[in-house]
Amino acid sequence: TPLLDTVTLRASGRTLAFDQRGLLDASDLGVDGLDLDYDADIGLGAAGLMVDWHPVGNTFRITAGAFLHGNNAAAEIRAAEPYYDESLDRTFSVERVGTLRVEVDYAQRVAPYLGIGAGDLTAGAFGLTADAGVAFVGPPTIAMSGTGLIGGTADPANVATLQAGLDSFRFHPVVSVGLKTSFSL
Repeated sequence: TPLLDTVTLRASGRTLAFDQRGLLDASDLGVDGLDLDYDADIGLGAAGLMVDWHPVGNTFRITAGAFLHGNNAAAEIRAAEPYYDESLDRTFSVERVGTLRVEVDYAQRVAPYLGIGAGDLTAGAFGLTADAGVAFVGPPTIAMSGTGLIGGTADPANVATLQAGLDSFRFHPVVSVGLKTSFSL
């Protein structure tokens, strides 16, 4: 809906859920003979409210706004079967090997957004749009917990190292292609 000749207001929403289960060969991690089951869940979702400014006609726009997002991820890793350690000549049960759980979440749920786009949102009943920009989501936080032999991986020093690596992920790129429809109330 045009607010002025060069300004429009719009809302958007998106969601994506991804669940991955599989088997890891721990020899890639330096532990021969251990297979790990993993279960990872990633949830991405946002609802946004944006103000578009059309400096030249209605096709090109500069956009500012905010998203309310619920981005998060979690993974759990456990031994797929009992582990035999040749150097110790000992077998460890699945329970003794243990479980490691990792969760990544964002404390900041409102993400300011700045971007550019193309597509006339005011002409015609239907059309195509494209946008590219960046959302400031703030740094994610990581939490780890574990049991058994691999539980030590959740040591606070390891969590701090991972957190330091994630701190640079404050900005998320946003690229979208969409269909638009307009109607009058």
